[in-house]
Amino acid sequence: MNTYKGLVTAAMLTAAATLQAQDLAASAQGENLSGLRQTRVPVQLIIKNYVKCLDSDLPPIVESALGHVACMRIALPSEDLGAIQEKLVELTTRGATRAIRYKAFAALEVFGDPATFRRYVERKNGCGDGLLDEIAGRILPKSDLVAR
Repeated sequence: MNTYKGLVTAAMLTAAATLQAQDLAASAQGENLSGLRQTRVPVQLIIKNYVKCLDSDLPPIVESALGHVACMRIALPSEDLGAIQEKLVELTTRGATRAIRYKAFAALEVFGDPATFRRYVERKNGCGDGLLDEIAGRILPKSDLVAR
């Protein structure tokens, strides 16, 4: 029963955080970012929810959250997302799966230079799970993960 409760709670947190981030991303389309400060949900609550998602024991929830936090960094380049960034650093070495560790690395690349990756979000008309897969080709050539 506890496993079921945990699964339902984690799914609800992911859904809430995802909907909030999509609301932010929709407000950020184009160059008009002024609407981001006037959303229904405070950004700090979204950050708190994503930190919980990144702490999940369920790899699909963590992987999904990684794509969404990368999108959030692109949409909110000047917002203090230090709590999320700390979690990303931790996940690059301690993530439960290889996919989580790689996606955390990719998300950190986005955090380092969000403006470079903005076109991926604009072209896709939103963001989410597939964002990190889409930008992998841009990240891999400049990383030390590729043998030369």
